[in-house]
Amino acid sequence: MKTLNRYVWKNAISPFFLGFFGFIIFVSVNLLYFLSLNIIDYGIPPWRLFQLLYFFLPELSAEAIPVGVLLSIFWILSQMSTKNELMALQVNGVSFKSVVIPFLIFGLLLSFFTFFLNDYLIPEFNTQKEKELSDFMSENIGYSTISNKFLPITGNKYFYVKQPIDNETLDDVIVYEIEQSALKTIFADELRKEVNTDSWIMVDGQVVNLDDERGLTLNVDFDVTEFEELSEELSDSLKDAMSIFSEVNIYGQQDNNEQRLYKYSTSSLLFNMLSESDEKERAFLELNSRFAKSLSPFIIALLGTSICLVSNIKSKSWSIVISFLLIGTFKSGEIFMQSVALHNVASHSNTRYQLNPSLAVWAPDLIFLFLGLLLFILLDSKIMYYIKERFVRK
Repeated sequence: MKTLNRYVWKNAISPFFLGFFGFIIFVSVNLLYFLSLNIIDYGIPPWRLFQLLYFFLPELSAEAIPVGVLLSIFWILSQMSTKNELMALQVNGVSFKSVVIPFLIFGLLLSFFTFFLNDYLIPEFNTQKEKELSDFMSENIGYSTISNKFLPITGNKYFYVKQPIDNETLDDVIVYEIEQSALKTIFADELRKEVNTDSWIMVDGQVVNLDDERGLTLNVDFDVTEFEELSEELSDSLKDAMSIFSEVNIYGQQDNNEQRLYKYSTSSLLFNMLSESDEKERAFLELNSRFAKSLSPFIIALLGTSICLVSNIKSKSWSIVISFLLIGTFKSGEIFMQSVALHNVASHSNTRYQLNPSLAVWAPDLIFLFLGLLLFILLDSKIMYYIKERFVRK
């Protein structure tokens, strides 16, 4: 068995990294396409694409590990089948169930590593991403995201900014408030940000009030005035621009805002949240989701090895095709059930799929685990030999 273990682990390295990096490249292309569209809109230098991609590497790696595991299994076993090495093992009294063991150990080790990524590296990299985005958007983009636009403030108040002069000064500002029979307008040559605060002041302006019945009722010039509501709106607009990059997941989709706090927290913090009534449900969902995703390499190893031994696949081309079909099915189910879980955990949501959120995130793992155990039990049985004689061998 030691010889078999060494043989499997040694030969698993190359196909594992082939599937691992293949998946990362495939998903990265889609992610880069999404990011590039927004980067063009905001005038961000193209090299920033790769800096943003760097922060997604732990999350990409966690998703790519099951792909590498499955491809390495099919690759090795198809090679062993072609060289009649599986037959030689059986002749020497080594059962197919024994052949599965080194792959399970391989999958289990990678499950622990996946949990490490999900629990430590991904939250840490996300914190760094948020900081880098905040610094970069403030220093290089500033408030150009709201330039030359009419935007609402609160109620019936709106404002217009022509363009930024620099990071702390905006040019030509108009603020107006529409009432039933009156219009109040504030004009200012500049809008300046006060040092070390989020407050903005309007400089060299004029306040004009027009009434339907009385006409011009107010016309006052001013040198400096502070406008708090405008300050809050400007800060919110920058946060909205940042959210396009900070809230996107590796598949180019917007993350659930309410779940992001829990997604990027460590398990120790999540366990502490279980004692808080308003955070308990979402924290419990994230813990279940994290453990389910971490266990997927082990489950994929069990199912993939059993399928390959039962089907006796010899072609490496078919190995790659079947690997990606299986992993595509698994990932699609995982994403769909995660969405179902998030809809069910939201108190305001009304979804047609009424399912326990924690059970939903475990559903793909439980289904694949059941199929893997079923096929594992069939290994070395008369039923397996009947299936191979009837459907596999020519």
